[in-house]
Amino acid sequence: MAKAIIICTEFSAAELRAKSRAEEDRRATMRKLAIAKLLDGFKRAEAARLADMEAQALTDAIKRYDAEGITGLTDRERPGRPPKFGDAQREELRQIVLAGPAIEKDGLSAFTREDIARTTQRHREGIRRWFDSRIANGLIEGLNSLVQAAKAKARGYRTLRNLKAIVYLIAGKLDLRLPTRDSGEPEKSN
Repeated sequence: MAKAIIICTEFSAAELRAKSRAEEDRRATMRKLAIAKLLDGFKRAEAARLADMEAQALTDAIKRYDAEGITGLTDRERPGRPPKFGDAQREELRQIVLAGPAIEKDGLSAFTREDIARTTQRHREGIRRWFDSRIANGLIEGLNSLVQAAKAKARGYRTLRNLKAIVYLIAGKLDLRLPTRDSGEPEKSN
């Protein structure tokens, strides 16, 4: 049986639900709702299930709520990877944007709101994924480039199995050259 945990009564269940409606962070909202369910008399496992979280995550949220109050239910800053742009690169990008486009090169005399909106709309999913995961699709694009090069080099494969094999050979960077006399291998005597 789960060990009983005392829950801070700084806010009532109704107040926690009201605060969860004003919360922008979904995970903090779910933590507040789960604790409100506990204050309403639900069992910990059931309150966690209704809030779409594990019972242990709810236990951790309760401990943070008891120790830090309502602010303990929001996500903490995660260290993550450092930004790829340093201060110097960020300033350089800022200067490029402030300088505007080159008329000869870009065909534009200024970046309009519509230009920026069109570009953002076109790349919306990639931008959203970047902010969610901080992972770019460069690796996948690189692998796709290798596959396309393999297809072009062979001018077609008879079976999908053969295409997969050549992609594994190219992408795996395997060196399948036979040893030669000048590679340090001993020469065979007849």
